[in-house]
Amino acid sequence: MASLRNTWVSYITRSYQQIKSTVLTQMQSRVPEITDHTESNLFVKMISIWAAIAEMLGYYIDNGAREAYLSTCRFYRSAIKIARLLDYKVMLSSSARTTVTLSISGTYAAPIIIPQGTVVQTADGAMKFATVEQVQIDAGLSEVEVEVIQQEVVSGVVLATLTDGSANQEVVVGVDTIVHDSIQIVINTDTWESVDTFAFSEATDKHFRATVNEDKHIIVQFGDGVAGEIPASGYEITADYKVTLGAGGNELAVGDLTVIAGSYPLLVSVSNTIPANSGYGLESLNDLRRNIPISLRTQLRAVTRQDYKDLAELVVGVEKAGVYYNCGRSILLYIVPVNGGIASSSLCATVVSWFDNKAMLTHQVSCQSAGEVPIQWQITVYVLPHYSRDAVKQGVRDAIVEFMLPSNQEISGGLRVSDIYKIIEGVDGVNNSEITDIIMLPYAHRLSTTVTELDWERSVINTGATQTSWKLTMLSTVLFQLLKDDVFVGNFSVNTLVVQPEIEFKINGVYTAGESWEFTVYPNPYPNHGSIQLDEMSILTSVEADVIVSAVGGV
Repeated sequence: MASLRNTWVSYITRSYQQIKSTVLTQMQSRVPEITDHTESNLFVKMISIWAAIAEMLGYYIDNGAREAYLSTCRFYRSAIKIARLLDYKVMLSSSARTTVTLSISGTYAAPIIIPQGTVVQTADGAMKFATVEQVQIDAGLSEVEVEVIQQEVVSGVVLATLTDGSANQEVVVGVDTIVHDSIQIVINTDTWESVDTFAFSEATDKHFRATVNEDKHIIVQFGDGVAGEIPASGYEITADYKVTLGAGGNELAVGDLTVIAGSYPLLVSVSNTIPANSGYGLESLNDLRRNIPISLRTQLRAVTRQDYKDLAELVVGVEKAGVYYNCGRSILLYIVPVNGGIASSSLCATVVSWFDNKAMLTHQVSCQSAGEVPIQWQITVYVLPHYSRDAVKQGVRDAIVEFMLPSNQEISGGLRVSDIYKIIEGVDGVNNSEITDIIMLPYAHRLSTTVTELDWERSVINTGATQTSWKLTMLSTVLFQLLKDDVFVGNFSVNTLVVQPEIEFKINGVYTAGESWEFTVYPNPYPNHGSIQLDEMSILTSVEADVIVSAVGGV
């Protein structure tokens, strides 16, 4: 059988000029009777046309090969096709969360009940949050805290398509801001159950799957009569779901929530005490590149430590996860929400629920927020001539803040100071730089059954050369005990400045006797420009205000 291999042009000869040059060179030995290789020769012109066509064909072939691989594809639709091939359910949006303080002026003789789902919103009504549980302001008290989530309920929506009785029917919902796993479907008065996969569905199971199609629209998929029942033809599909602003909810700043719905015996005022976090939109191309391999490798089953970390990071709204395991049955997960900050109790509960059918039977999973250890930088940059000092300073701040985002850090991680120098001097206009100080502020981790975040003001005085561990325990509502490296330091009052050789701090607020926290003061890495390594379940972070830059030179 004759070989079909092209012996004139190799498969790596791809460009127009390479193809044309190779063919003309081959002609000298294979077709010696053609001696005119200039453009005036009609045969050479035909080779030019063929080389151009071959280059374009190679371009499309290369593109097709590139889009067939998750790690190299550039189009969202390509990743969705790969997700379908691997039976991966694309994640929908995640709601932003925060905590609000509900307060009344004075006290009331009976409890004031605020129902679950009570709407609190900004003054202009642009952002609406709902309480995740029922709370009450007890008689004699003036305030209570409750977590709120940015989402609204939409009920009784008739989807545009009637059931047609076909297998694997897909229906476009028409709204692309739906909260993950919030869709409920009713067909002919029957409620259908949402599943992640049809792999375990029987032929008569009324199951559906909500995911995303190649056009980045949310769709509802039904079974094929073998894995999942086919909906009977001719019926309307009615949907209830929750919608959210996704990442837009993270823009809520402290104090933006000021209006509360409902009628109460006294005027109830509302204010959020922390910014919102964990809001996110539909899974992006980069998310799919990260999450699909995790799903495939783990098969959504947690066995190893890495499995628990990877699967926790698949939960919508979770940016990073860490695992604390010290033998035994308990697996303690620490999470950082999207947009950073402290993870809410409802997001932690979502993570625990996610592991209900994924963790080993011998393991008990719990979850709490990872801490944040802010790093404050003092930097001097030497600016090249003709560059704006202000622009260079802002560029340095932006570069460091981007590097310190949760997506670029790890729980219990670290960094090398040399990496920061590399980032600074990669900013356009920087000649060289000097980091003149690095300050790491400690984070107070809750211990035992403590649920209250410590409200405190702290500053590092002199960290010394060694790492120190501290523990606070409330002896009463206004008095606490302080230990340093398990050695008694003293008893101190709340709202009083405590000064120690390494740190000074003041605790604000009122607490319950028995509540306790611990924190770590790290050696300053500045003197020897070494590395930073956390010895706790926290993540390193810096915001723009933490990066103080002075500039020399420039204009």
